[in-house]
Amino acid sequence: AYYRCLGAYHHQWCYGSLPLRAADRFITLVKQPVNAAIIREEIKSVQGKYGRHEQEPQIPDAPCPYSIFLLACALNIDLEERYIHGGPFRSSLLEAWMGCWDGGLCQHRTSFISFGYDTNDASIPR
Repeated sequence: AYYRCLGAYHHQWCYGSLPLRAADRFITLVKQPVNAAIIREEIKSVQGKYGRHEQEPQIPDAPCPYSIFLLACALNIDLEERYIHGGPFRSSLLEAWMGCWDGGLCQHRTSFISFGYDTNDASIPR
C-alpha cells in the first residue's frame, strides 16, 4: 500500500497518555457520519493530484483542512478531563510532508501527530 500524509500538527506536550487518548478521540470524530463524509470528500479532492515526496506538483501545507482541524480538536480538547490546551491553531499546524520522510521535528525532540490514507482505499483514514 502507498500512504500519503495529509496533515501534521505539533503539540508541545504530546507525551504520556495524551497521544493515545487524542488518537481515540480523533477516531471517534472521524467515525461520525457528517465528519466521515467531509473527510472522504477532502481525500477525493487530493487523490492523484500531487506527486510523491519532493516531486511536482507538491502537496500543499494543509490539503485537508477540516481533517486537520478535527485532529487539532482531538489533541487540544479533552471533555472528560475538562482540559483545553491554550496553544494557537495556526502556529501548531505543520506542512503535510513535515516529519513524514526525514525525521522532521523528531530531530528537535518535539512531538507531532500526522495522519494519512491508503491510496488503495481512500475511504479509510489511517
